[in-house]
Amino acid sequence: MKQDSTGLTPTKHRGLHFIVGTLIGILVGVAVYFAALSIFFQHGEEGEALGVFTVADDKRNQDSANSSRGDDFGRDENSNLNTHEFLDLIDGWSHEKLIQMIDQATTAPISNASVETNELLIGELARTNPQQALNKVWSFPSTIWYDLLPIVFQEWSASNLAEALTAAGNLVGTLQESAMGAILNSQDNLNDAKFVNLSRTLSIHALTQRMIIGKEAKELLDRPMEAWNLLMAKGAVNDEYWDVLVETAKSWVQQEGFVVLDRLIKDLYDRNNFTLTHVLQAIADDAPQQAFDWVLSTSADVQGKTAATIAQPWAQQDPKAALDATAGLDRRLNRRWTIQIITATWAKTNPQELVQHIAILPKNNRSLATSDALVALVQLDPQEALKSLQQLRTVPRAIDDNTETELVRSWSKSDPIAAMEWVRTNKEEDSREYAYMIQDIARAYALIDPEKAFTFARGEAPNSYFLSSTYLETEVLDSLARRGEVEVALKLLDRVREEAKLQAVQTVADNLIWVNRIEDVLTLSQGLTEDQQVDYFKSIAFRWMLDSPTSLVDNLPNLPSHRVRQEMVREILALAERFTRYLTSAQIDAVRAFLDDENSVNSSN
Repeated sequence: MKQDSTGLTPTKHRGLHFIVGTLIGILVGVAVYFAALSIFFQHGEEGEALGVFTVADDKRNQDSANSSRGDDFGRDENSNLNTHEFLDLIDGWSHEKLIQMIDQATTAPISNASVETNELLIGELARTNPQQALNKVWSFPSTIWYDLLPIVFQEWSASNLAEALTAAGNLVGTLQESAMGAILNSQDNLNDAKFVNLSRTLSIHALTQRMIIGKEAKELLDRPMEAWNLLMAKGAVNDEYWDVLVETAKSWVQQEGFVVLDRLIKDLYDRNNFTLTHVLQAIADDAPQQAFDWVLSTSADVQGKTAATIAQPWAQQDPKAALDATAGLDRRLNRRWTIQIITATWAKTNPQELVQHIAILPKNNRSLATSDALVALVQLDPQEALKSLQQLRTVPRAIDDNTETELVRSWSKSDPIAAMEWVRTNKEEDSREYAYMIQDIARAYALIDPEKAFTFARGEAPNSYFLSSTYLETEVLDSLARRGEVEVALKLLDRVREEAKLQAVQTVADNLIWVNRIEDVLTLSQGLTEDQQVDYFKSIAFRWMLDSPTSLVDNLPNLPSHRVRQEMVREILALAERFTRYLTSAQIDAVRAFLDDENSVNSSN
């Protein structure tokens, strides 16, 4: 039989071609399948090429079962991902397969391409099981929650509005706002009675109305004056509306110039000055010099309301120019306050530069600017701060009684040991200034190393007349307790010197009341004499009445003795006469019921 150069007969050759062709076909098919699956895990240039897809902002029918599919998805011209083909692919997957692929996607590195793929997967699951889709969102890194949540809630609200609103109501903060935003975007009629009633029933009516107002205002941004009037008419002036207020105000300024600020001040100054400050600073961020030029063109009254506010963002960019511009302000008081804001901002951005300009400031601005500069500088370079302190001693009114104290307080937060050595070297041990500085150091040291701070406090206290009545151990314990380290403070309490014991337990008890640990407050009194117990409970009576009046009344029977209880009752009734807003009439009657017949409030005086 005739053979070719390979030695194979034509029949065998044809058979070999068939086998090879079949194998190639199988391999190509498998490769195509796994290439599709690899979409979830593409990285680098290929992954990034997928781009970011967009969701069309078209109206959705309530009866549409495919609201996240088909033509709802666009395709970026630079994307290699054909959304329709991808959806066709996953359409053939079982529910279990879809869940499996989502679970795998949760562990893949995040890129633009992977976010797009994740959105498609979550959207597909949300069509049939939005609750499960929401649960899966939390399995992804938190950085993409806000990409996935809107998809889930758009789908959910299209299929079951009540369930979607209920689920959104169970979220908190900006997550809830993201979910509600998606629901609102899916509604044709935001004033529909069913929608309004549902949001009110689910206790999210206030949030819903706020977001509706914001949405309505943003739809009017091409006519910003109308948008602003809408916001004012709706009373949208608190911090919840800051974003839309700023966006509207900026658009208005772009159209009509800074003269618009007159209207902003008129509308907001008396209604919410914090909001006015925020809006003005946001506008000034874009063009601070032009904004301040407008300030200079206004009356002294308007300057007083706006100069410091608008100068602050300018000081972040060019503090010297902002400082020079204050010369144009009409009133000395306006100028002083504005310069104070400028130098405080300057100290945070470039304290070394501010130090060099202290001498050119008005004299009544120098000491505060010096303190601000040195407080910031000592955190960056303590030796430079000390050098600057010496240099500024030659500048009239640059240094006052608080300058060094503020410097030491700031220094002790980063290096209490160095601050302590400087104080011991440069201050008289028996001076009031020394005592105040050492107290600040002890409080800061406690937050860095409680054990060493406590040891330092025990050794330091007897050496100063001004510290003899305020034990440093108490400062350490108070600093710890106020920062939330109550357990550490309680452990150290056993090691407090006997003469400081009462003061220490009073300090810790104040903080225990704040965190509602009343049983511990009672327990602390057990190691005290009866006289000390009287002083102890009377000293914490006001704090207790202020922070936890119900527990105060309820625990009167639990006080350690009849005498202590009588003294405490008289103290509470005396306080209630002076501060009438903290105890109800019923609570006062309950306290008075513990008072012996022969006792009275006056007898405690």
